[in-house]
Amino acid sequence: MSVSLATGHGAGPALALPGLSRRRRRDWFAAPDFADLAAIADFNGDRYAIPALPAERVPSAPAAALLAKRACGLAEWLEVSTRGAGGLRSHVGADGAWRADLPAGIARFDWSNGRRQLALNEAATNLLANASGTGAAAGIPGLLPTGWFALAAGLSIGVVRTGFEDGMPFVDLRYRGVSSANFGVASFGAVTGIAPASTYSLSAYCRLVEGSASPINLASLRFRYNLADGASTDIAVAFALAAGPLRTGRVTAADKVSLGANGTGSLFLQFNWAVGAALDFTVRLALPQLELGGFASPAIATAGGSQGRPGEVAALSPAVAALLRRPAASIVIRGQSMLRADGVLLGLDEPAALLRASQSRTQLVSDGAASLVSGSGRDLAAASWAAGLAFDPAGRSLARDGASPVGDAHPPPAGRGGVWLAGAGPGGPVADGCYDWVGIAPVRLAAGRLAQLCVPA
Repeated sequence: MSVSLATGHGAGPALALPGLSRRRRRDWFAAPDFADLAAIADFNGDRYAIPALPAERVPSAPAAALLAKRACGLAEWLEVSTRGAGGLRSHVGADGAWRADLPAGIARFDWSNGRRQLALNEAATNLLANASGTGAAAGIPGLLPTGWFALAAGLSIGVVRTGFEDGMPFVDLRYRGVSSANFGVASFGAVTGIAPASTYSLSAYCRLVEGSASPINLASLRFRYNLADGASTDIAVAFALAAGPLRTGRVTAADKVSLGANGTGSLFLQFNWAVGAALDFTVRLALPQLELGGFASPAIATAGGSQGRPGEVAALSPAVAALLRRPAASIVIRGQSMLRADGVLLGLDEPAALLRASQSRTQLVSDGAASLVSGSGRDLAAASWAAGLAFDPAGRSLARDGASPVGDAHPPPAGRGGVWLAGAGPGGPVADGCYDWVGIAPVRLAAGRLAQLCVPA
């Protein structure tokens, strides 16, 4: 038989698909590549499948019976929720626009990496009071955002433009003249509540939009924190001031403040040049952020005070978690840019994890009576990755990024009541990052098949 798919309304060409039934088109999970899987979550394609059997029969059903699947929605596969107080969460849509419009309790899908991914992040707070740049007005010299300031001896500095680029609120500052000092700054404001001996992350979007950056010897983003003895210290990162889309110009750094910090500081950009240099350039600034932690999390737009973002938690549904409570099973997770050291990719209602990253994020670990550790590979924060675990009563196999699995004769952790994607149980930290795909088999897959599935998206 054949069917025709019209390409539009009214008369026009049609596409003939011989031998393809309506059911076959609908049942994408019936493809041969998925024949040995019982559950699939394809976050890129927004499609999900679980065993056709009722959830209560999954733990004891024959493995072959679990390979018959049915389509389902996200909520039947993964229970995504938020925890903690905070405002609207931000994400990048399919159109490339940044938005801060997601209320609590809704799964966050993000296109920052050019494809639809499930984004999961721990709660965070932007300590800056005015990351949105409110109060700015273009003019000669215009008005800087409330709480911001700029200086550069010998130069005029003006707000020449405000607006939105790809949804991000920006302020354009023009520096023009002949310098009588060797630096200029653009400050995003003061902060308080800095905890001594804690790690902080600083970030901001910055791009050159007009003029030349060639007289600039050094551009840097700096967090200057004050010490109890009256001195100050900078956490700083240098970057190349260049033209291009604002969304690709996020500058980030992280470091620990000293034990002597007095709780106050400021975040600013600094440009260094020679005394007497002739300058004329305009920089676009957006969404500066200072937060507790070792990496820059998604931007939080503040206006009038610091603002938090709730954390995101993802529990496997009863039907899916039941597959991993069987004596034998396999799971493969594909994702990108997992930022947290020791991040738990597959957590349980106990401290042990079925699958987690090492402190360096270059190895995978499966906990239990003994830890099974993979060989070293790329930092999970740097690129796309894939991780897989297979087990049965005889032992475990652990694979990543297409490499041959390693194995041992130990079982996985026994307490597999609740199972959590990218999180260490309901109250543990989230493995901040973006997730592409999860597949689960009701048996311990052979080493070759596990490696075949563990290929990054």
